[in-house]
Amino acid sequence: MINDNSVKSEIQNSGSFHASTLIVGGGISGLYMASRLADAGIDCVILEAGSAKPIGDWRDLSWYVEGRDRVDVDAPFPYNEKFSWVKALGGSTEAWEGYTPRWADYDFKTASEFGIGFDWPLSYSDLERYYCRAEAFLGVAGIDDNPHDEYRSKPFPLPEFEFDEYESNIISRAKQYNWHHVPQARNSRAYRGRSHCNTVATCNSCPIQARWSPSATLLPKLRRNKRVQIITDSSCLEIIPDNENRAVKARVHSEGIGEWLATFDNLILAAGAVETSRLLLNSRERSPHGFLNDSGLVGRGYMDHPVIRVKADPEWTFHKQVEYNILASTHDYRKYDSSRGSWGFVTNLNSRAKGKIWVAAHFEMPALLTNQVVLSPERIDKHGIPMADIRIKEVWGNFDVTIEHAKSVLEDIAISAGGSNLQYDPFQLWACHPMGGCMISATEGEGVVNPELRAWESENTYILSNGVFCSGAAVNPTLTLLALGMRLAEKLTKE
Repeated sequence: MINDNSVKSEIQNSGSFHASTLIVGGGISGLYMASRLADAGIDCVILEAGSAKPIGDWRDLSWYVEGRDRVDVDAPFPYNEKFSWVKALGGSTEAWEGYTPRWADYDFKTASEFGIGFDWPLSYSDLERYYCRAEAFLGVAGIDDNPHDEYRSKPFPLPEFEFDEYESNIISRAKQYNWHHVPQARNSRAYRGRSHCNTVATCNSCPIQARWSPSATLLPKLRRNKRVQIITDSSCLEIIPDNENRAVKARVHSEGIGEWLATFDNLILAAGAVETSRLLLNSRERSPHGFLNDSGLVGRGYMDHPVIRVKADPEWTFHKQVEYNILASTHDYRKYDSSRGSWGFVTNLNSRAKGKIWVAAHFEMPALLTNQVVLSPERIDKHGIPMADIRIKEVWGNFDVTIEHAKSVLEDIAISAGGSNLQYDPFQLWACHPMGGCMISATEGEGVVNPELRAWESENTYILSNGVFCSGAAVNPTLTLLALGMRLAEKLTKE
């Protein structure tokens, strides 16, 4: 889909199109940024490699195109690389379950606090007001009942969802833990023209738009805005800088049109962590190492959000059980445990199969430079561009200690809750939250972008994706990404 037939005609006739700001990636961060810039009078073009078709449940991979999206993985544990993104207009937040926890201050200081990974040049206090704005924008339902959370200056915009019979049974039995509600961008009551949730457990493709998604919020607004052009089914193949290393052109391939040239004044890379690194590494017009990669750091410091789960047969019976994912959580072990040498993890109650107790531990995965996105030496995509390989050589130090600690907690919860016949799913590196590869840093040469998300090596290029994360966390990254986007939008619109 091209948002305006006149744009399509111009591209077909001239082979090029100019934008004040080119945004690569039509997910939550790219769409939000386009909305804010357009409101400030700035013309934007959004390039989205995926289509504009509704994707339904992302896990059925209806959006996946082998010759466009494949990556290979070299890792010591299973990794669901096909879940690393959702390539479609709206991106992964068209299919997410909407979990929106804030990060803790120590998540931004893993090097100084724990001696591994990298510190952000930002702190929790730098982002707190943007966290508040992001929660209001999404319509987050929650309550301030997590004793391990940092301070908040504003309450959640929507009240929490009450614990149901399943959660209450487990919480009342495993009461040695500090259980709390999980914030979620899901309407506990009607909010900004969208319905309240009916709890039918189809969050991945909410039929009534109670769970926040771009198609229910941002996209209708953008399609009416004459300052925004959305060009889908269009892969950005290469960024071309001028003699001063300013990004000024991009080679693009659009289905039904072919290859054309986008020219622009400013560039915002809002693709995912893997695709952003891949695009920069493939942009070798002026450097054999890739655009923005004189430091050699593009692609390095790759992370995800590992998980292990246990299920058990309960001694109690269910009167009602709705199958969904995270319901309640305890962050009692979220912080690195120096006495054990165990890395942080959060423990979540799941309801993934009827008649079963399910408990999951999600881990922090520290950023290590040996874990990286590289270009495949053998495979090219359907446009003739090298595909990405993900190489994870290490997970973290004290891995065995960490897994042993997490398993002991999961078993204690399951048994305390009246569970028996415990069965573990295999440990997975997961793939829903890729991070790193274009790390933020306080000093040039130690990262790819500066504290304002502008590339150190190019004055008109910004990166707004999970790729800028220089540490992970044991909780989901989307709210932190949106807070970063709001901070960047405030800066750019003022300028």
